Amino acid sequence: MQAQGENSEDYAVSVGPFQVIPPVVSAVPAPMQPPLAIPSSPTRRSEKRPLPQLVCWLWLVGPSLVLALSWLMSVGDGRQVELLAGHPLPEICTLHASLGIDCPGCGLTRSFIHLADGNPRAAWQLNPIGILLFVYLLAQLPLAALHLQVSLAQHKVLPPAIAQWTRWNEHLLVGIMAGLLLQWIARLATGDLFG
Repeated sequence: MQAQGENSEDYAVSVGPFQVIPPVVSAVPAPMQPPLAIPSSPTRRSEKRPLPQLVCWLWLVGPSLVLALSWLMSVGDGRQVELLAGHPLPEICTLHASLGIDCPGCGLTRSFIHLADGNPRAAWQLNPIGILLFVYLLAQLPLAALHLQVSLAQHKVLPPAIAQWTRWNEHLLVGIMAGLLLQWIARLATGDLFG
């Protein structure tokens, strides 16, 4: 604390070629400052800002192609999938081709084809989660179209309803993937994967 009339240089200390002056301490407390308000940051990019247009287009075109191919393909004998009636496609599951064990996604393509043909019973027998994934892909079309519309309009923020739908969509996808894995573990435990 500095008395009136005293100069802070009176208390200076010399350290080598430098002179250090201690800070002046006041007897009057400084007024309380309100805490700084820290703006809340978005937890996920997709909740607040629209996705880039390229991502929206890929999101719209990807499921559209998968669903269109489901209607253009047919199931042949056994595990065989044919494109445009009679053109067999090679097996794409490397786990089944190398070890003879189905992977968690085995049967999804054939399940989608059966669903596109209106045969949910056959789809269920191949991969029950395939039905959920097929419906999930159908739901991607309007959601991706809404994201594209917001992106094309160059909005800075996603409307709350679209942000909420996107959040549910992410959780549903995680649930479907977990379902695929749990179904695969159950089939592995019962020995139903060897075929």
